[in-house]
Amino acid sequence: MESKMERSMKMRMMKKKTMMRLKKQIIMEIRGEHRNRVPVLGTRTAMELPYLEQEPLSFLEPPYAVSVQSTSFNKNVAEFVPRKT
Repeated sequence: MESKMERSMKMRMMKKKTMMRLKKQIIMEIRGEHRNRVPVLGTRTAMELPYLEQEPLSFLEPPYAVSVQSTSFNKNVAEFVPRKT
């Protein structure tokens, strides 16, 4: 039988994986992509995102764009970045 520590470690890992998966899913939804398609990285304005057109969010008014960067740790990191004018 596995020790309490091993079990808690396993649970923590599973929780982490689930959170990562959900995070990716949400980002893909926001960018209007499908799981099976190759994600296209880049910067899109909030107005171009079909998901946000249905539900306008006050903090995504014109001066902001959604920027998605790829890092070595996490494939999809979405941040709200002020657009350079």
